[in-house]
Amino acid sequence: MKHLLGVLLAAACLSATATSPEDLKRERAGIEAEYDRRAKACESQFVVTPCQEDVRRERQKALAHLDEQQAALDAQARRARAEVRTRRLAEKAAAPAPASPPGIGFSSIRFSAAAAAPSWSC
Repeated sequence: MKHLLGVLLAAACLSATATSPEDLKRERAGIEAEYDRRAKACESQFVVTPCQEDVRRERQKALAHLDEQQAALDAQARRARAEVRTRRLAEKAAAPAPASPPGIGFSSIRFSAAAAAPSWSC
């Protein structure tokens, strides 16, 4: 129960930063478009390299933030899948084992000394 509460609290905190992977994809596309626009604007300047380095650094910062949010979403999804799996395994362990039909399994095999000895002789 405590674990489930922790998962729900983490989900609530995470929803404040990023709501879905689709939102992150849109934000990433916007960052990339802005980077392309600003990198092209750098080409019109006399000193191109420092401008491009600044733009690249800002892009990396923005993408790092998105990567952190994506990692948090992935962790939340993993925890949710693990919770479901744990619940299913607990339900399976609590359920009574189905009875096997008679005549199936090793308990129905009977060995005898006569059956083990070869029937031919020299």
